[in-house]
Amino acid sequence: MRGRTNCKTMTKNIFSVLCLMGFMVAPLVGAQDVEADTEAVNTDKKARKTNALSKARKLKPRFAKLPKSADYLMICKFSAEDDNAGQLLDDIGDATGKLKSSKVALLMLCEDESSKKAAKMMKAAKLKVATVFTASLPEGVEDASDYLPETMDTVTLVDMNGETVCSGDSSLVNSWKEELEKKEAAKNWETLTIDPKRYPVAAALKNLDSQSIGTFDPTADYYIYLFSASWCGPCRALMPEIIKTAYPEIRQSKKPKVELILAGCDSTIAGVTKYREHYNADFFAFCSRAPQARNVPGLDAAPDFIPSCVIVDKSGKVIHSGRGAAVKNWKNIIQNAR
Repeated sequence: MRGRTNCKTMTKNIFSVLCLMGFMVAPLVGAQDVEADTEAVNTDKKARKTNALSKARKLKPRFAKLPKSADYLMICKFSAEDDNAGQLLDDIGDATGKLKSSKVALLMLCEDESSKKAAKMMKAAKLKVATVFTASLPEGVEDASDYLPETMDTVTLVDMNGETVCSGDSSLVNSWKEELEKKEAAKNWETLTIDPKRYPVAAALKNLDSQSIGTFDPTADYYIYLFSASWCGPCRALMPEIIKTAYPEIRQSKKPKVELILAGCDSTIAGVTKYREHYNADFFAFCSRAPQARNVPGLDAAPDFIPSCVIVDKSGKVIHSGRGAAVKNWKNIIQNAR
């Protein structure tokens, strides 16, 4: 009986010691957690103090203050001597509210030798936007570029790390979202894998890699190959007509889904790219003369003249081969083949 009592007493003492050790260790663990949290908060504060927005704020913009936080910073280079200055101010005036709601901070950067004329134009346009005049920088600031990301075009959109997201002319003030979507689509396209058994045409086109430019819907029902080249007069005459009439209809088609593909007949992908960009065409293009193009289903059905077109279904079955003008009649050709 006494042995049992001693055993219970010993167990109780051990339990008490463990509890006491727990109370002693807990504050240490808690202190470490608090220290880690404090360090994380301090790191976050430090990052906010050195981001693109906070750096720009040190230039003490006039007319309006930059917001305390934003996802992007849009920098618009403005000169009163520029003929396009009025258009830029109009675009900014129309988009100011939308930019604010999208968490985009807007900063005007005027590099005129005198700020008077530019300031007068902005006041006349009733534009109250944070503006930095390089001709009258705050005391202690010698060069505005030390506080701003590099800007080459009229409009530059940067993230908070100061990395350029996109840049362009004044139209970017209203089209930046589309540019972001294109960039994200291109990023997703790079990692996209296509099942060659289910979508042989799409897989072959995707595998052209460096010999292609752009993206397309890999689940399309039909693909229209337009064979065309920059050195071909009839091709250059037909291209604007297709882009203006047929292409919008093709892009809107859902049942069936159809993709227009430029099978460029220039000797290099660089030539095809330049030809595509000349007409501001955003559909997928590839160099049909590249060795890799031999694996694209239906390509060998092309006529020996250009402009020409070949239409295939997603399995690679050729349903039409003829003159390039047939692209304008794509709907009837596909309907008759179904």
